[in-house]
Amino acid sequence: MNNIVRIVNHQESLLSNMLDIKDLYQQRVSNCASKFVKVILNPLELQYILNTATAIVQAKMNETSYRKDGASLVKRYVNGLKGEAAVGKLLGIPIINPDVGVSVDFNTPDIPGYNVGVKTVDYGNFPAIPKTNTYPQIICICHPTANAIVYVCGLADTDILNKFQYDDLIVDPNLKEKGTKTGFFGFSELKPVTMDILNMYKVEEKK
Repeated sequence: MNNIVRIVNHQESLLSNMLDIKDLYQQRVSNCASKFVKVILNPLELQYILNTATAIVQAKMNETSYRKDGASLVKRYVNGLKGEAAVGKLLGIPIINPDVGVSVDFNTPDIPGYNVGVKTVDYGNFPAIPKTNTYPQIICICHPTANAIVYVCGLADTDILNKFQYDDLIVDPNLKEKGTKTGFFGFSELKPVTMDILNMYKVEEKK
């Protein structure tokens, strides 16, 4: 309980003097940008991402929970796949899973063979993460105007994800109302995305 109280107080002290989310974004994200790695996706990669996202959304529109999302759902999946493609390109490993299935079956870490996810967000927004995280996330940001550019910001382990979070960073009122997600702002604590770091979370093959 004391640990929880300390974390909450830490969050409040960090955010209490901020005028708005733009100020916080400048302080917590933009000021860390020198550590981000820029990855440029080529036209073929972008077309594959769009085709895959479209196929996924067409399948998911049959799920009740997705019928309200409309056309914005394609953009959401394109962003997610762009982040996965950027991380894969940076590390030289395939990541994107083109299979389409029921959402509950795909609520798992994104990188095959590793207990690590990829969380991608538009520039200017904070990543929405679960309030309790059980595996690390590589955080990526999509360039605001250049569609082919993705910034791989770094890897947040579960301790960092569970510590540097604040509910008011969620800008989507529907998502905020659900109460299952919070906003992540610990960009200064991210680890570099390298194979040495990734191998720390390698899943052992079952014999």
